[in-house]
Amino acid sequence: MHKSWIILHSADVAIVEESLSLMENTEWSLEQKNNEPLYLCGYFTDESQISPAWEWICHQIPCLKSYTLSQEILLDTDWKYFYKEFLKPVQIGPLHIVPEWLRKDYTVPSGQHGIYLDAGLAFGTGAHETTQLCLRRLVNFALLHPQHPDTLKYIDAGCGSGILSIAAYKLGFRHIFGCDTDPNAIKVSRENAQLNAVPDSAIDFQIADVASGLLGRQADLLSANILAPVLKAHANLLLHTINPGGTLSLSGILSTEVADIQAAFEPFMKKHGANFHCFVHNLGEWSEIAYGHKAS
Repeated sequence: MHKSWIILHSADVAIVEESLSLMENTEWSLEQKNNEPLYLCGYFTDESQISPAWEWICHQIPCLKSYTLSQEILLDTDWKYFYKEFLKPVQIGPLHIVPEWLRKDYTVPSGQHGIYLDAGLAFGTGAHETTQLCLRRLVNFALLHPQHPDTLKYIDAGCGSGILSIAAYKLGFRHIFGCDTDPNAIKVSRENAQLNAVPDSAIDFQIADVASGLLGRQADLLSANILAPVLKAHANLLLHTINPGGTLSLSGILSTEVADIQAAFEPFMKKHGANFHCFVHNLGEWSEIAYGHKAS
């Protein structure tokens, strides 16, 4: 196993963290122990994978082009330690997000739901704040609609590893659509759905951006865990997609970006008759903005 890394300058931490939170199928992740500097690390089974992966991440996050990548070879024991150290089960309400390699050792309480994900994914295990914020919204929404969750429509825009769509299925939703612009994300989402015994027909995963994915669709709950500029550019469409009584959940947002996004959505809220209430929830440096639609 090969490990590659850089030590991030403090000025670049926010943009790298925000960008990585939306790349749930990437080999790269952030690591930090105690008071040490923040590292961007990648883990590869073959040395030939490193250069293409580094070029790709630098294209996605241009500030990384000024860094020089360091490398080392890990023993099998080092690799196993990495998983045990950084990938832990996460509980959000009745949902237990568990790395696949811990399935046999983790007991999900009766009446609750286990979601097992490929531990090889740097993101998508529920550890990141943006994912947790979306999961909390999903759980709360399901609790508010206990009678007929199977009639509710759920959209997961920017589905990444498919964790939110799978969680929706576990909570009783039966009309689920997930989209992402990355073909590999859709592949990973489908694989994770199979890993959790979700029927192939239960979740409609498609390669699509926000505009094409949401066109002609309606949702009772729409989760958009996407970069702030994309959220702002599609504010009208995102609000228009919500059914009366439904909720739009926006994440992938740094807390410092909340006011800017609210300003972008404000004129479209008025366009829709001011039928939306806005709520903001924070977790660490990250935020979720939820627009709740009054039932007409």
